[in-house]
Amino acid sequence: MLASRCILAILGLPKCTLPVNNLLVRGIAASATEQIKALREKSGAPISDVKACLVEAGWDMEKAYEALRKKGLAAAAKKASRQATEGLVGLASHPGIDNLGPKFAVVEINSETDFVARSDLFRGLVSKVTQVALTLKGCTASGSGVLEELMTARTPGGETVSEACAQVAAQVRENVRLRRAFLLQGSPGSIAEGYLHMSPAPGLGSIASVIILKSEPAGALSNEVRAQASELVSGLAMHAAGMRPLYVDRHSVPPEVLQHERQVLSVQAAGSGKPEAVIAKMVEGRLSKYYEDSCLLDQSYLLDDSVKVKGIIDRLSEQAGCKFSVEGMFRVQVGEGLEAAGREDFAQEVSKMMQNS
Repeated sequence: MLASRCILAILGLPKCTLPVNNLLVRGIAASATEQIKALREKSGAPISDVKACLVEAGWDMEKAYEALRKKGLAAAAKKASRQATEGLVGLASHPGIDNLGPKFAVVEINSETDFVARSDLFRGLVSKVTQVALTLKGCTASGSGVLEELMTARTPGGETVSEACAQVAAQVRENVRLRRAFLLQGSPGSIAEGYLHMSPAPGLGSIASVIILKSEPAGALSNEVRAQASELVSGLAMHAAGMRPLYVDRHSVPPEVLQHERQVLSVQAAGSGKPEAVIAKMVEGRLSKYYEDSCLLDQSYLLDDSVKVKGIIDRLSEQAGCKFSVEGMFRVQVGEGLEAAGREDFAQEVSKMMQNS
């Protein structure tokens, strides 16, 4: 009888002043255990929290689940001030159909530790949110930010993306933050490919890059030419991940950025004490180096450093008998712009991958 009363106490069930039937108590205990197990699996919350909410809700599963959700959202809010620099980027795509070009969604979700970022729960969250992002509208070839719209969008489970992130944060007990979300879409008939670096699972990685190539005139391409173009675009997407170009070409560099760079280079060259004419040439020479570092078309192609990216695209244009050009370029890296120590040089990693392949 004492053991039965202990079971009732542990489960938070009301005490009974009448003689206790051991078989009845054991049946109640088994039922309560099943409820705890079911709610634990549904919510992912710690067993202690599951039991407490069930007791408070009078063992009503739905009320207890709502209480756990509210507790999870409150816990996530408390963790939101903690820095989250780890995580994953998600990349999802949809082929061009009808009068629409190929479409891509890129999402970055951060966690505090790499341990959480590697978990199946976190990976599932990033994959789910990326697929939701792909359903949104408002695309450009250079990437349109859709963070605010995505936060309030609904997942297949019915909760908002913001709530889904909060629920995972409550389960892993870390700050889980949807930091960035973008949509890209090429013009009809364009050829686009995405690349994921250090991909732990399909659609996930530490760096995501997308390249969109269009042809002029925009007529139908032969299967052979399209295959060649797709192969090149795949290589260019890998190149963008490793070489980190900021702009497609020199014309894409914003005037204010170019002006600032000229000022910095002029100050550096002025310290040489050389004549102004020589200094002007020095500035132009160093500006060319800036273009090589920052502009995709000016960079040496990662997979064949004997030729510039512009040269490899021009070569394809000559072979195909039409003009190919880069319509869109996009690159996102986990944690870029956030303080985090010990990140490696991914350009070297990509280069090593190609050497070993």
